Amino acid sequence: MRIEALNRRSVCLLKTEAFDLTLRIEGLDPAEMAALLGAPGPRPDWQKISTRGPIRIGFDEEFDDPGALPSWPGDPATRIPLEDGWVELRSDQPGIAGIDPEAGRANRLLPSGLHLLLAQQWARQGLFPLHAAALSWKGQGLLLLGDQGAGKSTLVLAAMQLGATVVSDDWLLVGQDRAQGWRAERLRQFLMFRPGAAFDRLASGLGERWLQNEDGRRVLPLPSDDPAWPAQLGLDRAVWLDAPAQERPLISHFDRIDQARLLAALVGAAMPRLLGADFPHERTRLLQGFQALVARLPARRVCTGQDLLEHPDRLFDRLIEDEDRT
Repeated sequence: MRIEALNRRSVCLLKTEAFDLTLRIEGLDPAEMAALLGAPGPRPDWQKISTRGPIRIGFDEEFDDPGALPSWPGDPATRIPLEDGWVELRSDQPGIAGIDPEAGRANRLLPSGLHLLLAQQWARQGLFPLHAAALSWKGQGLLLLGDQGAGKSTLVLAAMQLGATVVSDDWLLVGQDRAQGWRAERLRQFLMFRPGAAFDRLASGLGERWLQNEDGRRVLPLPSDDPAWPAQLGLDRAVWLDAPAQERPLISHFDRIDQARLLAALVGAAMPRLLGADFPHERTRLLQGFQALVARLPARRVCTGQDLLEHPDRLFDRLIEDEDRT
């Protein structure tokens, strides 16, 4: 993501690198937006920001029409209350978000209203933010999906140890580019991992400068414009990670995954609220995108075992094989 300033205070442009799409954000200046997407550090002053009114987001060209955006205080009939504020959304329209200046927020997260509003605006163009990881091994771009505890972060750490290309460990914008290829672009400029035995073993040899978040998680800021840490990559395969029922097995287990299961995984990793009846345009675009991705990308299902720590290269080689083996 690129954040650019306009010749107005508290306005910025958020530009994707992979999809040639620009959102205009009124109510946040470039430094404040960068603080939300960058590595943990000073957060925006929400008390100050709230005095400006709501945050408004739409496509840049929509702001040329003064009537394109609802005016403050907005339309309570379309207001969705959230734990740290509210949003007002209409299908295939720009929207506004109000952030509660007193609400507590973890340093690593966007306020929920801003998160939902950004997701809705991207969904208007068929792009979907996913809680997923993306990396490339031997020229094959992998989209890693799985519930919390399934092992996405451990796979990313193993990939880093092997020298593979990593885009993100948790939060992506996914969609089709102009050539109709599937791509993933990271939405935050850092990686973040829970401490533990797997982290200690895999991260110790990386030689990177790690930070520690307030909740004890280890954070790795990613440099911008560094080819070793590209902001995007093409996707060639999808992987669904199963969490083990109890302890990690000794040997990783591979299996097939049917299209219905993979489609459900994509819905769960995206923003399910936007698939409701209140958002017919976004629902159509997202479901079309999910179905196209499922039809296009070969998929595997794996429960990673303790062998990942000993021979990570063997596991990644299995992930990019064309022939399914159980």
